[in-house]
Amino acid sequence: MEGKVVEEVPQLQKKIVAVREQLDKSLIADDNEDPNVVIDFLEKREEELQVLKERAHTLQDYQTTLNQDVDEYETLDEVALDLTLKSKLWNGLKEWANLTTDWVATPVTSIDVKE
Repeated sequence: MEGKVVEEVPQLQKKIVAVREQLDKSLIADDNEDPNVVIDFLEKREEELQVLKERAHTLQDYQTTLNQDVDEYETLDEVALDLTLKSKLWNGLKEWANLTTDWVATPVTSIDVKE
């Protein structure tokens, strides 16, 4: 069991770096890209990252139980923050596009100025 934990930690760290690299794709930086496409892409990365987070916590628990040095996953936190920021940005962009579309289609005389 101890050997498996020691072997799995670097593999897990490589998977975390792979998710980070996916977050640097030009798809995310292209402001002309369809927000729905980018949001779907980011949601899939979020699901992957959640699985990796759970595995990292499990491995840390195993390391504690086996009296091993507990590995830290700083990159995991950085990737999670980057993913959160990009998701908020693209969801905000989508919401803004929807709001402006609604506003443009609304006749000025029907706007409730008391809101």
